[in-house]
Amino acid sequence: MKAMLAAQEVEEQPRQTRQFRQTELQRRPGGKAAPSVYLWNPLTAMLLSLILTPLFGSMVQMLNWRILQEEKRAQQSLWWFVAGCIILLGNQIFSALLPEAKVVDTFTVSLLVLYVCGWFVLSGRRQVRYVREHFPKGYGHKSWLLVLVIALSGCVAYMLLGFALTFVMDLVR
Repeated sequence: MKAMLAAQEVEEQPRQTRQFRQTELQRRPGGKAAPSVYLWNPLTAMLLSLILTPLFGSMVQMLNWRILQEEKRAQQSLWWFVAGCIILLGNQIFSALLPEAKVVDTFTVSLLVLYVCGWFVLSGRRQVRYVREHFPKGYGHKSWLLVLVIALSGCVAYMLLGFALTFVMDLVR
């Protein structure tokens, strides 16, 4: 009975970030401690972004910010994702249109280096610090399986787009 009343009180509380800041653990009716929030590890997201580009990290961190009910920060992560998409898609299009121009590759690499450094410094580290400060006793960890399958599918789609654009441009010429 007490467990049901406690569950009703938790449901009646407004969903605010303060709720996460007040306690890292909630008690389950069976007496076992359960994390109050489940996140993808933001440091792991940053490290995987070295391989999968910050598109991956910004999307994972956007999902984490939404779980933490930090909509402004989630929106900022979404803008980093959009910027990365523009850079990578622009590279595919300009490389297909101007295959002999080395300036496209040089410009894209320079832009990507700036993008990666900017994302790491301005966005990626922010969530790592936030989680360390607000959940010193830990938090629940979400599985990476589905996220990595989607990310790798995106990488394959990006490569296929490059092949398709190159093939079409070779037919046109």
